[in-house]
Amino acid sequence: MKLIFPKPHPLSPNNPTQTILDSSGKYWITDKSRQTSRKFKRKVRASSGVGVTDSVYYWWFEYLKRNEEYKKVCESNGKDGTDEIKHIYADFGDIYSYCQNDTQFSNVKDFWKWWKDGRGNKRGMGVYLFAYKPLIVEPQFLSYGDVKAYKNEIESGKIKLIAIQTNQSKNKIRSDIGQLLKELETTEFEETKNSENTPLYQPSGSSIDVERLRRDIEMWDAFHGFGNIDKQNLVDIYLHHHRLDSERNKKLLKMNFKGYNNYLYGLELDEEILETKFGWLNYKLEDSEDGEEAEEKCPKELMEQITTIQNKVFKSFAKQLKGDEDRASDVSFMYACHKLGMTKRTKDYIDAKKLRNTINATISRAVKRAQMNIDATGKGKFNIGMEK
Repeated sequence: MKLIFPKPHPLSPNNPTQTILDSSGKYWITDKSRQTSRKFKRKVRASSGVGVTDSVYYWWFEYLKRNEEYKKVCESNGKDGTDEIKHIYADFGDIYSYCQNDTQFSNVKDFWKWWKDGRGNKRGMGVYLFAYKPLIVEPQFLSYGDVKAYKNEIESGKIKLIAIQTNQSKNKIRSDIGQLLKELETTEFEETKNSENTPLYQPSGSSIDVERLRRDIEMWDAFHGFGNIDKQNLVDIYLHHHRLDSERNKKLLKMNFKGYNNYLYGLELDEEILETKFGWLNYKLEDSEDGEEAEEKCPKELMEQITTIQNKVFKSFAKQLKGDEDRASDVSFMYACHKLGMTKRTKDYIDAKKLRNTINATISRAVKRAQMNIDATGKGKFNIGMEK
């Protein structure tokens, strides 16, 4: 009987094919090596497979590669470790013998060598670990290759083939099939499952988000320095995957709001508070074009308070700013206004803090989720905690 995979399996990287997912969720293969007309249209056929790195089974392989218990049992040729991890080793073999452990991601052709290795099954490791025989064969149109896959079931009578001539009306076809069904002898279906009807291993959950699996492991790699990935790349990885790598966001992340920079970039005068609480009017007015100064109505007593505080801290800020008195004046002025409760946070400060908090929280969740799935591979499980 034809074997199937619960989730899209990887296609050979050695064939010039491309997989497309349509709006209905069905996969199609375009064969780049064949031309079906003078216009060089690609031959298209339905597929249950996807490109190697678009398959959950490739990422299972990659997460397992990062499992320390599994690595140790491989180094000891299956002698060290718990019975559970030894069982994983017995089924999956030593994946490190197919790939380089010091690189971040395995070459797809190296992965494919492991996938097709006949040690576990003459059809290959991938089939042995993840494929199964369906308990029930759903009514379907079969290709010539499918017919060969069901050879034993056809010969035993468990599956019947019906030849349909397609240049007839559907009513005529329906009538002919009805007559055939009257002659068909059926047997009672036995619902008892056996080991052939379930895969040895299958991903958890009903949905697979390959892109999230990819993002999580990339952030985990950067966080732990796996595959020589620098931890400094963590934020760049986040911005890239979430399409937030705009110049504005890059600028915000570079901004420093510590020390005197807090008063230069993190604070600004609050117009509403100035007017309602302190009676300072028109502080935002600019000089007119003819050079006449705008009339600011800052109460004299308030300005004296500001000046007093400003004078106390000016020298300290000037020292920090290496003698830049203009900037020291700006910083000490804003410091005084802040002490008097006349300021509010700038938009840059608010946006930068929000972005940094989001990044830190997302990275933390991704790294924890990746670690959870790395640990799960040592127990024969995967795609844990991925449900949205």
